[in-house]
Amino acid sequence: MRIITLLLMAVVSLPSMAQLKMMPNTNAADKRGTTTLVQNASPVKHVVEVKKTVNATIPAGYASVTLTTHDIWHDYDGTGYQMLFDADHTAYGSIIPEKGNLTEYGNAQPGVYESFEYKIPEGAHGNLYDQVEGESKLTDGSITILIPAGVYDWCITNPTPDQNFFRIYIASSYGNIGGRADNYLFIGGLEYEFDITLGENGYDQTDVDIRGMELSYDVENITYNAADVNWAIEGPMNLYSINLRFRKVNETVVFDYDDAAAFEGLEKWDADGDNHNWKYEETGDAHSGKGVWASYSFDEGRYEPFNPDNWLLLPNMDLKGKALSFCARSKSKEFKDNFGVFFLPDGEERTPENLTELGIYTEIPNEWTAYTIDLDGLGKGQIVFRHFKSQDRWALYIDDVAISDLNAVYHPEEYNWITFSKVVDHPHLLFNLDSGRKYEMQMRAEPADWGESVFFSTPDCLVLESNADNSTLLNDNQGYNGYVKLNGRTLYKDGLWNTLCLPFDLELSGSVLDGEDVELKTLGGAELEEGVLYLYFEDAREIKAGMPYLIRWYEAGRHIVDPVFEDVTISSAAPDGISSDDKAVRFAGNYKPVVIPKSGDRSKIYMGADNDLRYTEISFTIDAFHAYFQLGKNLSVSNTGDVNDDWSVNVSDVTALVSYILSTADSHSVAGNVDVNGDGEVNVSDVTALVSIILNGSNNVYNVVVFGADDIVFEQGGSGPAR
Repeated sequence: MRIITLLLMAVVSLPSMAQLKMMPNTNAADKRGTTTLVQNASPVKHVVEVKKTVNATIPAGYASVTLTTHDIWHDYDGTGYQMLFDADHTAYGSIIPEKGNLTEYGNAQPGVYESFEYKIPEGAHGNLYDQVEGESKLTDGSITILIPAGVYDWCITNPTPDQNFFRIYIASSYGNIGGRADNYLFIGGLEYEFDITLGENGYDQTDVDIRGMELSYDVENITYNAADVNWAIEGPMNLYSINLRFRKVNETVVFDYDDAAAFEGLEKWDADGDNHNWKYEETGDAHSGKGVWASYSFDEGRYEPFNPDNWLLLPNMDLKGKALSFCARSKSKEFKDNFGVFFLPDGEERTPENLTELGIYTEIPNEWTAYTIDLDGLGKGQIVFRHFKSQDRWALYIDDVAISDLNAVYHPEEYNWITFSKVVDHPHLLFNLDSGRKYEMQMRAEPADWGESVFFSTPDCLVLESNADNSTLLNDNQGYNGYVKLNGRTLYKDGLWNTLCLPFDLELSGSVLDGEDVELKTLGGAELEEGVLYLYFEDAREIKAGMPYLIRWYEAGRHIVDPVFEDVTISSAAPDGISSDDKAVRFAGNYKPVVIPKSGDRSKIYMGADNDLRYTEISFTIDAFHAYFQLGKNLSVSNTGDVNDDWSVNVSDVTALVSYILSTADSHSVAGNVDVNGDGEVNVSDVTALVSIILNGSNNVYNVVVFGADDIVFEQGGSGPAR
């Protein structure tokens, strides 16, 4: 069932910035600040580039720090800035408040500026009326100092002697670093430039640019569920850590046709031929942007109502695993329109009969309403917005149409960043990725922020289930090339034989099945003689799609669980098999579980866990992608007539049966299957039946003898998993 969610759009209020220092439009009120960003250890807030420096003059053990200003308050109060550094990193939370300014009124208290070992300018002080450009404050330009590498508390101050705002401000938290930090690491050999500008919002903002270290990275060796991140760094390595993060990308397709020319590129159909159709309209109250997609049910020029049937079709695309979102509203509060959303499969004609209904919506509110429709289960085709059944209404508006990943709608947490700290391995392996997904990856060298994003996509992986019927999936994916996973299938590396049937050709060399000790066998022939089934196996060098095989590895090793095959092409939707010339047996593979009923089916022989062939004595299932032996018509495994239990029927069994009847037989040499004709009694009639079997043959298979595949024995009935 498709899930449809309706949400009324709301206006989100932004937090007030009234307490920060701001370039005002009027001189009415003080809008300077008391809020800040608390920085801990990893202080960078937004985007900080780490660049290789050209300055080789920084002494060992020192960092270069530059404060740059641009006379941003020239048209207001003409004040400048200072930068104060506490090498003991104890000032934050006491001298440097977590929120607010260095002073709320007046000069700094005695001893405050003396608590800071380093200052820009070097003569910076807290007397508001004695500020000298370049000596105690910096209004326009740059000043650079050297400080010992290490951890500092710091703040950027703005002494303001204005009569109304007589205080020492701390720069706002805007920018990629903000105006204060706690336990900030300055790394030896690096250059830090703190640049103070006036933001578009009227507040000062501080951005830091770090030079002297170059971190490069890329993604390689991408598989369906893993990728290598190769990275390298130039510059000093006394860092807190190299960090890495990645996340899934929500590949949302936004149909942003927000002008008439772009809208003309969308497919539209006037299904009833009344010369009314969808159009682009600039309304002034679009949900976003300038205009909407509009379809009318009232002719405003002629002032006449009509009943439209207008189709608006999105481009053809694969919709599996996707969700549709859009906003809609009626133009009129009184005359509310109706519409439907449909799916038109790829290649189908535009007729109502070919549409799959996704949702019918009536009495659409005049307020913008958000809709979400689950598209999972659909294939390739077009989404159709159909404006119909709206006689004498007014107009329908559609806006902000998008198709996104279904998981992003219902499980947005799956798209959160996954972060690794203190990365040291080269390359770093990303694993447990989803197949057929786009990912975003970033790295950083602290204290810099995350670098540029690297986007990569994992290839698709076709997952086949060992406990399910895979026939339809294989049929739908004929010709698919890429990764294929056999989920739930285990191939045992224990020196014993496994059976296997695959829906694709496979060279063992280089595949997940490869190994110096691997042995692959195919059935070269078979025959049934006097109740004995002879199987002749031959060596094979490659696996052919749909054919059954025996495979083993001599040396014990890690079992192959849920094997994944790379660069294979699906070419078989139904397994094939190998039949003996006399039709006594067929070696068959399976792409769906083979269920043997509880009553037992002695016409099927499977490979057990100890190189033993057996029929099952209980209800039993052979999972997909195995192989088994299917006996010919009316044949089954039975020991009826094998009186002396030597797995063959001949004159010696007649002698044993006669002896049994005459009660002269040794009970240890006579089997219990002496009731040859199955009448519940043992007498001369059983001797007659036994002689007939010997002279004319029977439908019983008494024994299976294998050539060409060492160590396989026939154990008759049993139970246990199929290999």
